[in-house]
Amino acid sequence: TVTDNNTKLVWAKCSDGLTGTTCTGGGLNSPILSTALTTCNNYTLAGKTWRLPNANELRSLLDYSLTTSTIINSTFPNTNATQYWTSSTNPNNTSFGFLHYFNTGGFAALVKGNARPFRCVAN
Repeated sequence: TVTDNNTKLVWAKCSDGLTGTTCTGGGLNSPILSTALTTCNNYTLAGKTWRLPNANELRSLLDYSLTTSTIINSTFPNTNATQYWTSSTNPNNTSFGFLHYFNTGGFAALVKGNARPFRCVAN
């Protein structure tokens, strides 16, 4: 796990499905949103209560001092520079969930039945 000293949130070091100190073992899980939510809720890591982060929490992992917003790979190694699920739902159309792009720092809305990777968080 990794504790963010600014937000006090505890993050899974690896994206779901990846293992090891450099997160290169296993295979990246990219489920639909409902599966990502259930998977995080069922984590038993470090004795914490886990969940899928909301859009603002996931955004807090980005380093905006870089030319393109990227996750800090020394802290969260082998993070796929793609869209990651958040628990936030599009208020204009609840069939869509929000994702965060780790390669650009932007947000997008996507039908919840599409598959994307995710990372869990605990308080």
